[in-house]
Amino acid sequence: MGAWENYNLMVRNGVQLVKPGEYVSSTFQFSERSFSIYDSSGVQVGKILDAELQRLIVNTYGLAKSLIASTQINNEMLRKLEASENSQSSSLIAPRADIRKKLIDYAYTLKAIDAALEMSVNNLIERLDRNLTQSS
Repeated sequence: MGAWENYNLMVRNGVQLVKPGEYVSSTFQFSERSFSIYDSSGVQVGKILDAELQRLIVNTYGLAKSLIASTQINNEMLRKLEASENSQSSSLIAPRADIRKKLIDYAYTLKAIDAALEMSVNNLIERLDRNLTQSS
């Protein structure tokens, strides 16, 4: 299964189903080597003659990396919220509310990156299909 299919199956619904005033309440873990092929041979992208295809590859990669980083930030905020909720200290009530507000605000960021990534992936697949059809 490819990375995009894996993302759609395991993460995407959790992001897309968040309604206004809610936050992404599940943690998602990504491999540190999610883009090992791109990372090890990114210079090869510069050898692609189709400038639009180059742009789509780089843009999709950048958005995917951004989504992973943003998900990691959301995960960390969820860990802080859980720690504050597990504490009996009344001094953590205000920080709890602050963390929840940040998570709610951050849900918009995750949804925006997800939407941009979906568009970029679809455009990339369409461009790849067109190039493959033309070269056959």
